[in-house]
Amino acid sequence: MKKIISLILIMLITMSSFNNLQTVQNVFAESDYNEGSPAVEETPLASSENINIKSEDLETPIEEELIGDEFGSESIFDKVLRRNKEFLKPSVQPSDRTKAFLDEFSSEMKQITAYFYPEFSQYLTNTEKLEASNWDEKEAVNLLLSLNETSRTKLYQYVPMAEDFLDYYKNPTKYLNEHKPMLTLADEKIYKSEVHEQLSKQSQAANTLKSKKNAATNTFASSPTNQKYTITESKNVYNYKVNTDDLVDSVYRTANRSVVDLEIKGKSDLDIVLKRTYNSLNSKLLKPKLEIGVSTSSKFYEQNGGNEAVPLEKGDRVAYIAAGWNLNIPVMEKSEIKAEVVNTHESSSCYINTPQPCYQDGYSYKEMITPYEKTVFTLESGDSYEFHDLTIFNYPYKNVVLSKEPYTENGVSKYYFILKLNNEIKYKFNDQGNIVSKSNATGDQVTYVFNTDATTNNYNIVITDSYQRIITILRDSNNVISGLLLDDGSVRVKKIMYSTTQEKATITFRKWTTSGYQNVTEDVVYWNLNSVYDYTTNAVVKMEEYTYYGVDSTKLADFNFNVYTPLNGFYSNSAGE
Repeated sequence: MKKIISLILIMLITMSSFNNLQTVQNVFAESDYNEGSPAVEETPLASSENINIKSEDLETPIEEELIGDEFGSESIFDKVLRRNKEFLKPSVQPSDRTKAFLDEFSSEMKQITAYFYPEFSQYLTNTEKLEASNWDEKEAVNLLLSLNETSRTKLYQYVPMAEDFLDYYKNPTKYLNEHKPMLTLADEKIYKSEVHEQLSKQSQAANTLKSKKNAATNTFASSPTNQKYTITESKNVYNYKVNTDDLVDSVYRTANRSVVDLEIKGKSDLDIVLKRTYNSLNSKLLKPKLEIGVSTSSKFYEQNGGNEAVPLEKGDRVAYIAAGWNLNIPVMEKSEIKAEVVNTHESSSCYINTPQPCYQDGYSYKEMITPYEKTVFTLESGDSYEFHDLTIFNYPYKNVVLSKEPYTENGVSKYYFILKLNNEIKYKFNDQGNIVSKSNATGDQVTYVFNTDATTNNYNIVITDSYQRIITILRDSNNVISGLLLDDGSVRVKKIMYSTTQEKATITFRKWTTSGYQNVTEDVVYWNLNSVYDYTTNAVVKMEEYTYYGVDSTKLADFNFNVYTPLNGFYSNSAGE
């Protein structure tokens, strides 16, 4: 019976939370609200028969200190940890928090605790759950302010996150002063020097061994040096693929929505289905990057900057309707990959009572001897294919082939990218990643034109199908799509319009600056899709309408492209384990 109740609870929470598509807008990489409490089979669910649970009824773990006495060396790695030892200690044991929650907290204090620690939702009554599920940031702030001083002090003792939350909105100066970066610019420079020294030794040893085996094979000298290199999402080895067929992605637990706005039959294999899709993981408002530079001696990239979240550019909005919303137009993305992540393995001081010898492992970016071109194709079906140069990557079959055809544009030599599926369907993309055409085995084709004429304010995408019908995707100068038109000769067959608004949010987040990592406050511009209308007939039909959660710093998601930061190393044995 317990299993059945757990499943139904999750289904009800998931469906109710998605009914209004109140989407979490995220600054770096989308991170949804915890819309349902986890179903743990052995843990009692909240209901009328278990709301009187006391702390003695439960067994809770004790959280150990993050920093012990073993970090005693003079490396900047250990110095930073020792300097922040008090900060890294758990401010409250989970067992103490649970005891206070069950035995001392009022109903409002319990709701606030569950707001920040969703695992406590299982101990709320159904009424308390329903109330808390509809909160936004403003309501949470107001409830915190409504507590008397005694209750608020007790809450802060066991739920310190609540105090930070209120300070962020009501006392930003205090919030910024208490959340300064753990690492200073001086720390970064010292650690960069330490890493560079270690990598140089390792590289010299490797090159010496290599030269003994075959001195003629050393091609380092031909590699470019002292060049900046920017790490981005597309340059990662792993690129996620989301499932937009279900309301909730089973892997990423993100919200999805998929609607067909236009569908027409074409000749063999050339049907056109324009689908409007939403995924909360794709609704980031800023994009992550890290700029690095390469050393001439070791060929290891040194830190030239730090992790940054920067505004989306016009070129990032290819099939963009609004934050998280896109049309399923085939696209190609290409990047030149110049660096790879390599492991370092150096002798180090040991843990207390740990058999010697000990080692410290870490990672760094190393310049590749032979860079390669990475191209990723995402088709209208949602299928994606990745190629390294012209060789398909992580795909076991031979039915997908990539080739290039040269062309000249404004006197500049470029290449078309030709993607063939099953030797029947051919997709043709230009050098900018825009699709040019899709053709079948008999030569019939669908063509695409991406207009960029500022003088006539024409930024529309024009699709001509295999029967010469014209689909016009309306876009403005920001590459934001506002609607679809289907014309068969002089007859207007379909007209779908998207009602979007440009929004601006002021966000405080951590960013690399010339003074190291700092908390900065910047304006972030984005678009919301509010509603969709069908103007095909005289009677205008509102097809769908959406509302969203507000955008603020509680929607931030962490990322780290910097593989050689002080807190990223680990201790190991001689085998690196």
